[in-house]
Amino acid sequence: MQEEEFYTPGSNSPQKEKFWKFLTVMAIVGIGLILVFVKLFYLQVIKADDYRKKAKRQHESRVELSAERGFIYDRQGVLLASNVRSISVAADPRILNQKEDRKKRWKLVAELSKISGKSKNFYLKKIKRSKKAFVWLERGLPGNTIEILEEIDSRGIILIEEPRRNYHYGEVGAQLLGYTDIDNIGISGIEKSCDTTLKGRSGYMIMYRDALGRLRPSAELPVIPARHGSNLHLTIDFNLQRIMEYELSEGFKKYDAEAAIGIAIEPSTGKILAIASTPGFNPNTYSKNQSGVMRNRGITDTYEPGSTFKLVTAAAAMQEKIVRQGQIFNAYNGLLKFKEYSIRDDHPMSYLTFEDAMIHSSNIVMAEIANSIPAHTFYKYIRDFGFGLKHDVDIPGEVSGSVRKPAKWYPSTKRFIGHGYGISATALQILNSYATIANGGEMMKPYVIEKITDSDGETITQINPEKVRRVVSEKTSNALLKILTDVVNEGTGKNAIINGVPIAGKTGTAQQLTDGSYTRKNYTASFVGIFPADNPKIAMIVLLDKPRANYYGGSSAAPIFRNITMRWIAVAPEFAGNAFQSDQAKTDTIRTPDLRGLKFSVAEKLLDETGLKITPKQSPESLILYQMPAPDEILTKGRSVSVRILKFKTDSVSGKNIPAIEKPGLKGLSLRRAIQILTECGIKYSVSGKGFVRKQVWKTDKDGTKHCRIICRM
Repeated sequence: MQEEEFYTPGSNSPQKEKFWKFLTVMAIVGIGLILVFVKLFYLQVIKADDYRKKAKRQHESRVELSAERGFIYDRQGVLLASNVRSISVAADPRILNQKEDRKKRWKLVAELSKISGKSKNFYLKKIKRSKKAFVWLERGLPGNTIEILEEIDSRGIILIEEPRRNYHYGEVGAQLLGYTDIDNIGISGIEKSCDTTLKGRSGYMIMYRDALGRLRPSAELPVIPARHGSNLHLTIDFNLQRIMEYELSEGFKKYDAEAAIGIAIEPSTGKILAIASTPGFNPNTYSKNQSGVMRNRGITDTYEPGSTFKLVTAAAAMQEKIVRQGQIFNAYNGLLKFKEYSIRDDHPMSYLTFEDAMIHSSNIVMAEIANSIPAHTFYKYIRDFGFGLKHDVDIPGEVSGSVRKPAKWYPSTKRFIGHGYGISATALQILNSYATIANGGEMMKPYVIEKITDSDGETITQINPEKVRRVVSEKTSNALLKILTDVVNEGTGKNAIINGVPIAGKTGTAQQLTDGSYTRKNYTASFVGIFPADNPKIAMIVLLDKPRANYYGGSSAAPIFRNITMRWIAVAPEFAGNAFQSDQAKTDTIRTPDLRGLKFSVAEKLLDETGLKITPKQSPESLILYQMPAPDEILTKGRSVSVRILKFKTDSVSGKNIPAIEKPGLKGLSLRRAIQILTECGIKYSVSGKGFVRKQVWKTDKDGTKHCRIICRM
C-alpha cells in the first residue's frame, strides 16, 4: 500500500524551498562578482601604477654602463696609469648548494684557489654560509680567467667584467699617483684628490627580458651613455722621476737611513718635475703594503732644515743691507756661548767674511747675523719665503710646518733660527726657497697638474704658472747664487761638482730632537742644488732622514744629488747647457781617499800618488784617526788633507801610556781598519756582520776595561 504524503499547515512547499536555494546561490554569486569588481578596481585603478612598475621590473632590466677612469700621463705623454679588463666572480649559493650543482661548486673553488693562491676552504665557507642570493668570491682577477670559469657552466656562477687600474711602472711615482680600491675609487695621491675628475659618470641602458630570462635590446627603450673620466697630464718628467727614485733607493741603503726624499722643480714656472720618497710601494699590489710608505714625505713630513735655512738668513740680511759682501765676522774659534746656550762650528775658525761663512757653513756667524735682523723683519722674510705656510700644491696631504710668531720668541730664538733650528719645514718648502733665488727673487707656486683633457684628447683645463710674490731683488738673488756656486766649488758642497755643469747649492746637517732634546743620535742630512748655476733651469733637494752610516749632508745627500743630475742630463742634456762634459772627461779634481786606520807613511804615499798633500808632518808609524776633508770629498789637485793621529798620555794611576782618545769613531771604516785602530788603542772588541762599520756599542767591563762591539754591513 502506497504511503500518502501529509503536509501540516505552515510548512514550506518544495517549490518554495527551491526558490530560496536559488536566491541564496544568486546572492553568493552576486557578492562574489561585487568582490571581483572591487578587487579589479583596486588593482586596475588604485594600485595600477604599482603593478605596472612591478611588471616592468619583471620584463625589463636596467644594465649599468661603467665609465672608464681617465688616464694619467707625464709631461712628455708617457702613460703612467690606465685601465685593464678584469673579471670579478660572485656566486648564487642557493643554486650552488643544491645537490646537482655541488660538483660544479667544487670545480669553481678549485679553479679560484689555483688563480688566487687562497685555500679551497676559504671559498667553500663563503658559499655554504651565505644565506643571500649573491656573494662576492673574488674581485679584479686577470681578464683571461673568464674563459676558464665559463667552462664550468652553472647558473650559480656570476661573472662580471670590471675595469681595474693599472700602473704601468709599478713603484715609479707611486706616492704621487696614489692608488684606487677594488671599486676604482681613489684612495690616496692624485687618484684621491682628482677622483671626481678621473672617475667620470656611469650610464645605463634598459633591455627587455624574455621568458627564459635572456636580455634583449630594443631601440624604443632609453639609453643613458657613460661619460668617461677626464685625463690628467702632469708636469712630472718620467725619466727624472725614475732616476731619482733609483738613486734615492741606493742612497737610502748605502747610508742606512730611515727615509730618503727627493724633489725637483723648474724655478721659472713652479712645475714639479719629480717628487719621490723611499721606501715606496707598488700601487698594483696596494693591499700588501703598510700605509706608512704611501705618504708623500716631501709634503707631509717636516724637519728642522739646519744649514739649508742659512739662505733665508743671508737673503734677509743682504736685502735689508744689514750685511755687505766682504764684511768680516768673528767666528769665535768654533764656540759661541751666551747665557746657558752654546753654538758650535764643526770646523773652528777665528774670523770669516760673510761669503766664507756661507761657503764653510758657519753656524756661529749666521746666528750672529740673524740676531742683528729686527725680529718682525726676519719673520716677514721667513714667511715670504714660504715657511709656516702651505703652498697649496695640487697633491693631497701637504702640511704647513711651523714658525712661531715674534711675540713668542726668546732672546736666543733668532740665533737658532738663523742656522736652521727652532722651525719645522717640508722638503718642498726648503726647495722652493732656493727656486725663488734661482728665479731672480720671484716665488712661483709649485704645481704638478699641467692640463686636463677629455676622453677624445681635447683640452678642458690648462693650468698656467702662477707668481706668488717677489721676495728679494734680482740683485740680491744674483749675489746669493754666486755664493751658492762657491759653496759647491770651494766649500761643503764639493761632492755635488759635475764637470762642465756649474752647480749652486747648500748642504745641511741638522740634529733632530729625540725625547725632547738634541742628541748626536738622529740627524737630517740634506743638499739643495741649482743647475746650471749661470742659467738656472732646475732646483732639486735630496734629504736623508736619520742616516746612520754618514749623517753629513755634504758627504751623503750631495753625492746622491750629483748621481741624479749626472744620469738625467745624460738623457736630457738641454737642462745642463752646452758645456756639459761626460763624467770621464779629463779633470783636475780628485776624491779624497779614506786615510783612517792607515799609518802616516802609507797615507802620505797614497796622497802623493793622487796629487794631494798631507798635513801636518807626523812620525811615519803614527796611526791616522781623523781627516779633514772627510773621505770621498772632491778636492782640486795640489790641495792638502789635514790629519789627526793616535796620541798617548800617561795614566796618573798606573803610570802606563794609554790612548788620549777613549772612544775612537769607526763608522764607515772597513772592518780590517776598524780592528787595527781598536788594537792600537788597546780596546777589546767583538764583531757582528761583515763589510763596513755601521754602528758601535760601547760598554765597560767590571775591571774597567772598555769593550767595543762593532756592527757591520756590506
